[in-house]
Amino acid sequence: AVVSCFCRCRSHIGMDLGEEGVGRKNLKRLERKRIGFTTPAHYASRLQNLLHLEGAATVWAPSVSIQATETSCHISSLFSSPAPPAGIAFTSRAGIQAIHEALRRDPSPPGIPDGCHLAPRHTRFFLAALGRDAELVLDLDLFGVRSSDQVKLIVPCESTPKAMVEELGFGNGRSVLCPVPSVEGGLEEPPVVPEFLAHLAQNAWFPLRIDAYVTTWIGPHCALPLLPLSALDALVFTSTAEVEGLLKSLHTLNIPHIIESFPESLNGPKPVIAAHGPVTAAGAARFGVRPHVVSRNSSSFHGIVDALDLYWRSLPS
Repeated sequence: AVVSCFCRCRSHIGMDLGEEGVGRKNLKRLERKRIGFTTPAHYASRLQNLLHLEGAATVWAPSVSIQATETSCHISSLFSSPAPPAGIAFTSRAGIQAIHEALRRDPSPPGIPDGCHLAPRHTRFFLAALGRDAELVLDLDLFGVRSSDQVKLIVPCESTPKAMVEELGFGNGRSVLCPVPSVEGGLEEPPVVPEFLAHLAQNAWFPLRIDAYVTTWIGPHCALPLLPLSALDALVFTSTAEVEGLLKSLHTLNIPHIIESFPESLNGPKPVIAAHGPVTAAGAARFGVRPHVVSRNSSSFHGIVDALDLYWRSLPS
């Protein structure tokens, strides 16, 4: 089978360390650091295991939950249409898992669409994913991607929805399936979702939005495990919804704003606010939370570890 990645720069898929970690893999870079994180259960263990390997003590306090929706009937109808999607654009692991579960539950799962609807650049049905999410596509063997010569995997160099749209190029009126989240529990829809769909449309794609999973606020007491915030060396956010969920909880508990609560000292702020990638950082800023640390390599959680390590090493000794 031919599995292609249209990535013209060094790929991060399968890497165990970011560039900042090269040559330091035997050192515990986060020794004696107490790090809180609000990542949903779907992938919290990946971040927690990495932080533990680097010597950190962790406090997990998820502020949102993710649950799949019933999507199998919608997928079957879309792929059985006269002009089925040219591919699927995944912007999250949750979307990949939701589609996989929908296909698994479907007694008659859709096959690979006929290539007659595809433009020359994409002569095969394509699956597009960001960073390390591409590994999950391969692990689950979606649409037989590991063995089929009719399926192509596309991974943009930068792990952002905007970079994915740029990598897909001009759509020429073709449709692309977009598994995205819906939000409940009083959360706002992050602008990254409508912006992603709008960018596809601007590039002459016809985005087929499917609410593949639901992001829900866990509730008013979700921040309690993190308290007092001053006892944390760092607080890591991996999505905009997590920031909003935590702030809603802090507001309910009558606790001041995360950043304004603790003035900076010679040792830096406490906690250091860290965002996994520029999309999360921009979303946090929209809620008034400006991260001190933003991972440059957002293709995997190694990037946030590298960024925290670099930040603390750059402080005056």
